[in-house]
Amino acid sequence: MPPPLSFLSTLRPNRPDFLATMTPEEKAVMGQHQAYIRQLFDQGKIVLGGVATNGAIGVIVGRVDSAEAGMVKQIFMLNRSYEE
Repeated sequence: MPPPLSFLSTLRPNRPDFLATMTPEEKAVMGQHQAYIRQLFDQGKIVLGGVATNGAIGVIVGRVDSAEAGMVKQIFMLNRSYEE
């Protein structure tokens, strides 16, 4: 079995004051996103993650068994839902 692949993902909100001005819908999506990220962390699929103190960027360092694992796509789908 090949070693796991590591990836770095940056998540940028669609506006600079996103954390301070989230709508109720955005807060709900962010809560889902955070719960999903915690689940992946508990499973060892994410090794590091966090958000800048000013909310300008989030960073995730993760591991997958293969490029086709699908986890990366799921993270970006949750992220994209509040960028549209």
